[in-house]
Amino acid sequence: MDLDEALVVVLLLIYLATLSFLVFVSGRASTRTLLINLVILAVYSVYFGMHYYYWGSPGSAVVWWFYYLVFIAVHWICNATLLTVRLLRKQTERDNRVID
Repeated sequence: MDLDEALVVVLLLIYLATLSFLVFVSGRASTRTLLINLVILAVYSVYFGMHYYYWGSPGSAVVWWFYYLVFIAVHWICNATLLTVRLLRKQTERDNRVID
């Protein structure tokens, strides 16, 4: 495994850790959250993986690898934002129950 693949693996592990925490926090919508995110991840992973490994010449493979990293990062940012919103909403609900 070279450095390029190691970087992709590290980013995917960070993304999957965030996704698992998001699913844990989601409550009733956890199955839907997991399925939607895994389908999105599978679609762009297959697309960019095929272009990187099979159809990419040495110069264009780097571009496809970079696009894959960008998509993982954007997907992670979206999930991290959603996780933050859900945690803040739970905290607000908990605070409102204490006041009442």
